Amino acid sequence: MAPKPSEIKKLVALLDDEAPSAEWLAKAVFELVEELIAQRQQYVVFAVHPSLNLIQAVGPYPSVDKAKKDYAKRIHAYDNNSFARLALLRNPDTISKD
Repeated sequence: MAPKPSEIKKLVALLDDEAPSAEWLAKAVFELVEELIAQRQQYVVFAVHPSLNLIQAVGPYPSVDKAKKDYAKRIHAYDNNSFARLALLRNPDTISKD
């Protein structure tokens, strides 16, 4: 997923500031990127294969359409009992904010 212009601005602002050390800056960049990605709306596909006693979570995807398109191309049913479900991926820290 390509970064959004607003995400680039936040990252550039962090990189432009004085940093106490390269290690501190690396950790700050990592935390910021994780935070920005967690704020995005993302989806996962759950492929359920009862015959194999297996559930696979595949993703994240930035939209329902991209998840469905990828499912049709790359996530396949093992047999006639297999099925898929689409779900909104939620960051646990954001659930209580709804």
